[in-house]
Amino acid sequence: MSSILTASANNVTQLLAGRVVVGIAIGLFTTTIPLYITDIGPDRLRGRLITGTVCLIAAGQLVAALVDGVFAYASESGWRYMFGVGTIPALIQFSGFVFMPESPRWLIKNGRYEEARAALRAIRDRGADVNEEFDVERVSIDEQVRAGTPDSSSIWRELIRQPGLRRALVVGCGLHMVQQLIGTNIVIYYSATIIQLAGVRDTTVVIWISSLVFAINLLATLIGLGLVERIGRRPLTLFSLLGVLVGLVIMAIGFQLTTLNTPLVTYEEKHVSSEDTGVCHPYLTCEACVEDVSCGYCYVLGDDSSAIQGSCSQVRPSPLDISHAIEGRCANMTGASDLNLHWTYDHCPSWFTWVPLMGLMLYLVFYGQGMGTMPWTVNSEIYPSKFRHAGFALASAVNFFCSLLVGSTFLLFIEVMPKYGKLFPTLLNTVRSLILEPELDLLPREIIGIFWMYAVIAALGLFFILFLLPETKGKSIEELEGMFATPWKPSENSLLAPVEKAVQYVHIRGLNRDGRNMSVDSDSD
Repeated sequence: MSSILTASANNVTQLLAGRVVVGIAIGLFTTTIPLYITDIGPDRLRGRLITGTVCLIAAGQLVAALVDGVFAYASESGWRYMFGVGTIPALIQFSGFVFMPESPRWLIKNGRYEEARAALRAIRDRGADVNEEFDVERVSIDEQVRAGTPDSSSIWRELIRQPGLRRALVVGCGLHMVQQLIGTNIVIYYSATIIQLAGVRDTTVVIWISSLVFAINLLATLIGLGLVERIGRRPLTLFSLLGVLVGLVIMAIGFQLTTLNTPLVTYEEKHVSSEDTGVCHPYLTCEACVEDVSCGYCYVLGDDSSAIQGSCSQVRPSPLDISHAIEGRCANMTGASDLNLHWTYDHCPSWFTWVPLMGLMLYLVFYGQGMGTMPWTVNSEIYPSKFRHAGFALASAVNFFCSLLVGSTFLLFIEVMPKYGKLFPTLLNTVRSLILEPELDLLPREIIGIFWMYAVIAALGLFFILFLLPETKGKSIEELEGMFATPWKPSENSLLAPVEKAVQYVHIRGLNRDGRNMSVDSDSD
């Protein structure tokens, strides 16, 4: 429905309606699919299966980026094809859902035992004996039923009131907050903007580098798929977030270098238009020039690929036309009449373009291995069965809220504040005006501060994970239910070796083939 609405949109209202529909659909998918996998997956494969879904999402993003790159050349109707192609995977996925079995745990809970056995046979190896697994699941669910199933309102109250559930909720929501507040969706979905701000001129090159971003994200996620059951959730998450922190720092430093080494305005245009108001003439650098919404930078590309003979020229104010200047060498052009002549409106050429790009790639390599998948994996494991859907839904809501918050503020910072930087002075701006060449009136891109802010959040996230996230690898759903019953200490989960504890006393309840309950107590050591 969303693809049809957006591809056929003739106005903004219809386009927004299509995006609202897909937003609702993604929200439902995101909260139900990991829970379904948790219900049907064996304990030894649960983490790998959930990570696998994120791999498939990354693969879909890569395919979408490649499709966008192909249709980008169709300037008039390309965007319609981009949206319309989405109907194909949607139809394939819908057809596959028809053959999916219901969750065996849900069927047992609702007394549909034969259907539960049939569902288990459908999702286990051919010829496997599913009776033992069925009995274990039935006993576990029967225990929960005897303990009492709370209604929906009491479930939410218990999540907050019970210390163990509250600890699990803090960890689950905290992981999703960290995942989004380190700028995840900004780096991935606005990668083209970041690449342009780094100084890449050619739009075609920007599109294909953006596709490379999604390819790296997919490759890194596949690496995480192989590591999640080998080294565990906790060390993989810590290692991933540390790499993300390094990538953010490199991006921030890279953009700072491009700002500090901005080309100068050394050329005075000889043909001045009557529309020119003179607003762009005082600027002495490319950085100061492009930060004014009324101005753009015209320059010649030298033999060593450096910008020379640069000038700051005004763009057409009404209606706003940024494709060329209204005066001088770059007037009335969308590209360049001379191959060495270039026009830029929202970024400056720089020798240091490779630095933020390297930081971007490092970010993606490390993010995909852990932070992209572990919040979903851990949240599908840490809540008791009767609270799992509520806990997972609340953590997912935190994820989406933080994603909205970060996406909205990023666009505000890179589009509004850099262009009107004089109206929104920052601490960094003040320091530079007092210390670094005040006569040049350099206004640093607020994107530098954004990436430093994300880096600080990543550093805080490292401490959060170090002190609050226990290891959940290899534990059954029943074992995980009691994990947060007491406060957890970092010493109980060494990063170097898992701590094994002897079991002093075991009480086993089971269900005989004839349906009779039985209990067995082990001898204490």
